[in-house]
Amino acid sequence: MPDATYEVTADQSHEGSPCPDCGAFERTVWGWVRSRGDARAVYYARWQINHRERGLRLLVSLGGWGREEDEQERRALAFDCQVQEGGRRPAFTPIDAAGLAWSEKVSLGERLAAGDAPPALLEEAQAIAERIVQHDERVRAFVTRGGRDTRQAAAILERAHAKLNDSDDVGAEVEATQALGHDPELWEAYFLRGWARARAEQFEAAAADLGTYLARAPRGKHAPRAEKLLALARRRRA
Repeated sequence: MPDATYEVTADQSHEGSPCPDCGAFERTVWGWVRSRGDARAVYYARWQINHRERGLRLLVSLGGWGREEDEQERRALAFDCQVQEGGRRPAFTPIDAAGLAWSEKVSLGERLAAGDAPPALLEEAQAIAERIVQHDERVRAFVTRGGRDTRQAAAILERAHAKLNDSDDVGAEVEATQALGHDPELWEAYFLRGWARARAEQFEAAAADLGTYLARAPRGKHAPRAEKLLALARRRRA
Protein backbone atom coordinates (compact mmCIF):
# COMPACT_ATOMS: atom_id res chain seq x y z
CA MET A 1 0.00 0.00 0.00
CA PRO A 2 1.22 3.57 -0.68
CA ASP A 3 2.82 5.31 2.28
CA ALA A 4 0.42 7.87 3.77
CA THR A 5 3.27 9.92 5.25
CA TYR A 6 4.36 11.61 2.01
CA GLU A 7 5.70 15.13 2.56
CA VAL A 8 5.63 17.49 -0.43
CA THR A 9 8.23 20.25 -0.70
CA ALA A 10 7.69 22.76 -3.49
CA ASP A 11 10.83 23.93 -5.30
CA GLN A 12 11.17 26.25 -8.28
CA SER A 13 8.95 27.24 -11.19
CA HIS A 14 9.27 28.50 -14.74
CA GLU A 15 6.94 30.59 -16.90
CA GLY A 16 7.01 29.63 -20.57
CA SER A 17 5.32 30.69 -23.78
CA PRO A 18 2.14 32.80 -23.45
CA CYS A 19 -1.21 31.49 -24.63
CA PRO A 20 -2.03 32.91 -28.09
CA ASP A 21 -5.65 33.37 -27.02
CA CYS A 22 -5.29 35.27 -23.73
CA GLY A 23 -1.58 35.90 -23.14
CA ALA A 24 -1.41 33.79 -19.97
CA PHE A 25 1.85 31.95 -19.36
CA GLU A 26 2.44 28.24 -19.51
CA ARG A 27 3.76 27.37 -16.07
CA THR A 28 5.98 24.50 -14.96
CA VAL A 29 6.64 23.80 -11.28
CA TRP A 30 8.66 21.10 -9.58
CA GLY A 31 9.46 19.78 -6.15
CA TRP A 32 10.37 16.87 -3.88
CA VAL A 33 8.40 14.17 -2.11
CA ARG A 34 9.76 12.54 1.05
CA SER A 35 8.54 9.49 2.89
CA ARG A 36 9.53 8.99 6.53
CA GLY A 37 12.20 11.66 6.18
CA ASP A 38 13.93 10.22 3.10
CA ALA A 39 13.58 11.38 -0.50
CA ARG A 40 11.13 9.18 -2.39
CA ALA A 41 10.28 11.09 -5.60
CA VAL A 42 10.55 14.29 -7.57
CA TYR A 43 7.74 15.75 -9.63
CA TYR A 44 7.04 18.20 -12.42
CA ALA A 45 3.64 19.74 -13.16
CA ARG A 46 2.73 21.91 -16.13
CA TRP A 47 -0.39 23.84 -17.11
CA GLN A 48 -1.63 26.90 -18.97
CA ILE A 49 -2.56 29.63 -16.52
CA ASN A 50 -6.25 30.57 -16.64
CA HIS A 51 -7.24 27.42 -18.57
CA ARG A 52 -8.54 24.83 -16.12
CA GLU A 53 -10.42 23.23 -19.00
CA ARG A 54 -7.10 22.12 -20.52
CA GLY A 55 -6.05 20.30 -17.38
CA LEU A 56 -2.47 19.80 -16.26
CA ARG A 57 0.29 17.27 -16.91
CA LEU A 58 2.06 15.73 -13.95
CA LEU A 59 5.19 13.56 -13.98
CA VAL A 60 6.36 11.62 -10.91
CA SER A 61 9.84 10.06 -10.83
CA LEU A 62 9.84 7.32 -8.19
CA GLY A 63 12.67 5.42 -6.53
CA GLY A 64 16.40 5.97 -6.60
CA TRP A 65 16.22 9.30 -4.79
CA GLY A 66 16.90 8.16 -1.24
CA ARG A 67 20.25 8.22 0.51
CA GLU A 68 20.88 4.52 0.10
CA GLU A 69 19.24 4.08 -3.30
CA ASP A 70 20.70 3.77 -6.78
CA GLU A 71 19.47 6.26 -9.40
CA GLN A 72 19.20 3.35 -11.84
CA GLU A 73 16.09 2.35 -9.88
CA ARG A 74 14.18 5.49 -10.90
CA ARG A 75 10.99 5.13 -12.92
CA ALA A 76 8.96 8.04 -14.28
CA LEU A 77 5.17 7.89 -14.61
CA ALA A 78 2.91 10.60 -15.98
CA PHE A 79 -0.72 11.63 -15.63
CA ASP A 80 -3.18 13.79 -17.49
CA CYS A 81 -5.11 15.57 -14.73
CA GLN A 82 -8.48 16.97 -15.72
CA VAL A 83 -10.72 19.02 -13.44
CA GLN A 84 -14.38 18.24 -13.97
CA GLU A 85 -16.87 21.11 -14.25
CA GLY A 86 -17.62 22.35 -10.75
CA GLY A 87 -15.05 19.98 -9.28
CA ARG A 88 -12.29 20.68 -6.80
CA ARG A 89 -10.11 17.63 -7.44
CA PRO A 90 -8.72 16.38 -10.74
CA ALA A 91 -9.17 12.94 -12.21
CA PHE A 92 -5.84 11.24 -12.97
CA THR A 93 -5.39 9.34 -16.24
CA PRO A 94 -2.03 7.58 -16.83
CA ILE A 95 -0.29 8.69 -20.03
CA ASP A 96 3.02 7.98 -21.76
CA ALA A 97 5.77 9.67 -19.72
CA ALA A 98 8.11 9.71 -22.71
CA GLY A 99 5.67 11.96 -24.55
CA LEU A 100 6.23 14.87 -22.15
CA ALA A 101 9.06 17.34 -22.75
CA TRP A 102 10.71 17.92 -19.37
CA SER A 103 14.15 19.13 -18.39
CA GLU A 104 16.99 16.76 -19.27
CA LYS A 105 19.27 18.26 -16.59
CA VAL A 106 18.09 15.70 -14.05
CA SER A 107 17.92 11.95 -14.62
CA LEU A 108 14.29 11.03 -14.05
CA GLY A 109 14.79 7.36 -14.88
CA GLU A 110 13.02 5.15 -17.39
CA ARG A 111 9.91 6.92 -18.66
CA LEU A 112 7.13 4.38 -18.67
CA ALA A 113 4.19 4.14 -21.04
CA ALA A 114 0.72 4.18 -19.54
CA GLY A 115 0.30 0.40 -19.70
CA ASP A 116 3.85 -0.58 -18.71
CA ALA A 117 3.91 0.48 -15.06
CA PRO A 118 3.59 -2.30 -12.46
CA PRO A 119 0.26 -1.91 -10.61
CA ALA A 120 1.92 -1.23 -7.24
CA LEU A 121 4.15 1.47 -8.73
CA LEU A 122 1.22 3.07 -10.54
CA GLU A 123 -0.84 3.05 -7.34
CA GLU A 124 1.96 4.77 -5.42
CA ALA A 125 2.54 7.34 -8.17
CA GLN A 126 -1.15 8.26 -8.19
CA ALA A 127 -1.21 8.55 -4.40
CA ILE A 128 1.76 10.92 -4.62
CA ALA A 129 0.08 12.88 -7.43
CA GLU A 130 -2.99 13.39 -5.27
CA ARG A 131 -0.78 14.50 -2.39
CA ILE A 132 0.94 17.03 -4.67
CA VAL A 133 -2.39 18.56 -5.64
CA GLN A 134 -3.30 18.88 -1.98
CA HIS A 135 0.00 20.25 -0.64
CA ASP A 136 1.74 22.19 -3.41
CA GLU A 137 -0.09 25.53 -3.26
CA ARG A 138 0.86 26.34 -6.85
CA VAL A 139 -0.76 23.19 -8.22
CA ARG A 140 -3.77 23.59 -5.94
CA ALA A 141 -4.19 27.17 -7.21
CA PHE A 142 -4.54 25.83 -10.74
CA VAL A 143 -7.17 23.32 -9.68
CA THR A 144 -9.21 25.91 -7.77
CA ARG A 145 -8.82 29.06 -9.89
CA GLY A 146 -6.88 28.25 -13.03
CA GLY A 147 -3.49 29.09 -11.56
CA ARG A 148 -3.85 32.86 -11.67
CA ASP A 149 -1.12 34.40 -9.52
CA THR A 150 -2.89 37.55 -8.39
CA ARG A 151 -0.23 38.59 -5.89
CA GLN A 152 2.63 38.37 -8.37
CA ALA A 153 0.58 40.12 -11.05
CA ALA A 154 -0.25 43.02 -8.71
CA ALA A 155 3.42 43.49 -7.81
CA ILE A 156 4.42 43.59 -11.47
CA LEU A 157 1.61 46.02 -12.22
CA GLU A 158 3.02 48.44 -9.65
CA ARG A 159 6.27 48.44 -11.61
CA ALA A 160 4.35 49.11 -14.81
CA HIS A 161 2.66 52.10 -13.21
CA ALA A 162 5.99 53.46 -11.97
CA LYS A 163 7.54 53.18 -15.42
CA LEU A 164 4.55 54.87 -17.00
CA ASN A 165 4.97 57.76 -14.57
CA ASP A 166 8.65 57.95 -15.56
CA SER A 167 7.65 58.17 -19.25
CA ASP A 168 9.14 54.74 -19.93
CA ASP A 169 6.33 53.62 -22.22
CA VAL A 170 8.17 50.57 -23.56
CA GLY A 171 9.00 49.39 -20.05
CA ALA A 172 5.42 49.97 -18.89
CA GLU A 173 4.08 47.94 -21.80
CA VAL A 174 6.46 45.07 -21.05
CA GLU A 175 5.59 45.02 -17.35
CA ALA A 176 1.83 45.21 -17.98
CA THR A 177 2.08 42.32 -20.43
CA GLN A 178 4.04 40.36 -17.83
CA ALA A 179 1.34 41.02 -15.24
CA LEU A 180 -1.32 39.72 -17.62
CA GLY A 181 0.70 36.55 -18.11
CA HIS A 182 0.25 35.82 -14.42
CA ASP A 183 -3.36 37.04 -14.21
CA PRO A 184 -5.27 37.60 -17.47
CA GLU A 185 -8.20 38.99 -15.47
CA LEU A 186 -6.22 41.90 -14.04
CA TRP A 187 -8.17 44.42 -16.09
CA GLU A 188 -6.16 47.42 -14.86
CA ALA A 189 -3.16 45.99 -16.71
CA TYR A 190 -5.05 46.43 -19.98
CA PHE A 191 -5.63 50.08 -19.11
CA LEU A 192 -1.97 50.76 -18.29
CA ARG A 193 -0.75 48.93 -21.36
CA GLY A 194 -3.27 50.73 -23.54
CA TRP A 195 -2.16 54.07 -22.12
CA ALA A 196 1.51 53.24 -22.74
CA ARG A 197 0.76 52.11 -26.28
CA ALA A 198 -1.27 55.22 -27.01
CA ARG A 199 1.63 57.43 -25.91
CA ALA A 200 3.94 55.35 -28.11
CA GLU A 201 1.51 55.92 -31.02
CA GLN A 202 0.59 52.25 -31.29
CA PHE A 203 -3.01 53.26 -31.74
CA GLU A 204 -4.43 49.96 -33.03
CA ALA A 205 -3.08 47.99 -30.09
CA ALA A 206 -3.95 50.79 -27.66
CA ALA A 207 -7.57 50.81 -28.82
CA ALA A 208 -7.82 47.04 -28.33
CA ASP A 209 -6.46 47.22 -24.77
CA LEU A 210 -8.54 50.21 -23.73
CA GLY A 211 -11.65 48.66 -25.23
CA THR A 212 -11.01 45.48 -23.25
CA TYR A 213 -10.61 47.44 -20.03
CA LEU A 214 -13.85 49.37 -20.55
CA ALA A 215 -15.74 46.21 -21.49
CA ARG A 216 -14.56 44.39 -18.36
CA ALA A 217 -14.48 47.30 -15.91
CA PRO A 218 -16.93 49.90 -17.26
CA ARG A 219 -17.14 51.55 -13.84
CA GLY A 220 -13.50 51.11 -12.93
CA LYS A 221 -11.51 53.93 -11.42
CA HIS A 222 -9.69 54.47 -14.73
CA ALA A 223 -12.82 54.41 -16.90
CA PRO A 224 -13.04 58.21 -17.55
CA ARG A 225 -9.40 58.42 -18.67
CA ALA A 226 -9.73 55.19 -20.64
CA GLU A 227 -12.69 56.59 -22.57
CA LYS A 228 -10.71 59.71 -23.51
CA LEU A 229 -7.65 57.71 -24.51
CA LEU A 230 -9.78 55.29 -26.52
CA ALA A 231 -11.46 58.12 -28.41
CA LEU A 232 -8.03 59.60 -29.16
CA ALA A 233 -6.61 56.25 -30.28
CA ARG A 234 -9.55 55.67 -32.61
CA ARG A 235 -9.20 59.10 -34.18
CA ARG A 236 -5.48 58.73 -34.67
CA ARG A 237 -5.87 55.17 -35.93
CA ALA A 238 -8.29 56.36 -38.59
